[in-house]
This record gives sequence, structure tokens and C-alpha cells, in this order.
Amino acid sequence: EEEEDDEEADEDWDEASQIVDEISAKIAEILTSARTASKKEKPALLARKRELENSPEYLDALRYLEDPSGERLRRQEADAEASRIVDEVSAQIAEILAATKGASKKEKPALLARKRELENSPEYMDALRYLEDPTGERLRRRAAAEEQ
Repeated sequence: EEEEDDEEADEDWDEASQIVDEISAKIAEILTSARTASKKEKPALLARKRELENSPEYLDALRYLEDPSGERLRRQEADAEASRIVDEVSAQIAEILAATKGASKKEKPALLARKRELENSPEYMDALRYLEDPTGERLRRRAAAEEQ
């Protein structure tokens, strides 16, 4: 298992390194172009540079390269928490669906309303978004935390 973790870590490192290298090369190209660009062209080039430097993919890769062990641990914890939430809510939804089979016409609307409430709960929706797009959701959460 440790060997698998090392392989996965190497793949993560390689991927993060490739992202940083590719975006850094684009930034270098922009800076080279900006040196000879007209005053009208420079603002657009520098805006593109800033956009690249602040891109979620680049920031996530940098965080990983700066602290691979810590970032791996944070990711594993976030994955586990999101999975736990989805599993718990899914189990509750399954129980409700099972209960609706034998429910009376009077009981069914309340059960279905509870099911909809669970499906639309912010915690459940955040967990689903995280599992669907971990990188994007990690960055969204960091941005929200920084705003506070």
C-alpha cells in the first residue's frame, strides 16, 4: 500500500510540476512580449499574466509542490469528509424512498419533501460538488475562507 501511495504521490507531483512548468512558460512568454509591446498592448498582456498566476489549476499545483505531504493529507481528509456526508445523506434518502413504498397518500408528501430537503441541503450539495471536481471545489472553499 505504501508503494501505491508513493506512486500516486509521484503522479500527483509530476502532474503538479507539469502544470506549473506549462503555466510558468506562458507567463515567461507574456513577460517577453510585454517588454516590446506598445503601451496599448501592455495592460492586456499583464492582465493575462495575472489571470494565469491566479488560475485555480496553477494555485492548486503550487500548493501541492510547496507542501506535498500536507496537501495530500488535506485532500485525503476532505475526500473522506465529502464521502461520509454523501454516504450518510444517501442512506437517509434510501430510507425515505423505502418508506414511501408503504406510505399512505397522506404520509407520502411529507416524506418526499424531506427527501428533497436532504438532496438540496448545502452540506450535501457541497460534498457532491467536491467529489465531482475536487480541485475546483478546494479552490472555491479557499477563496471563500480568504474572503471572510
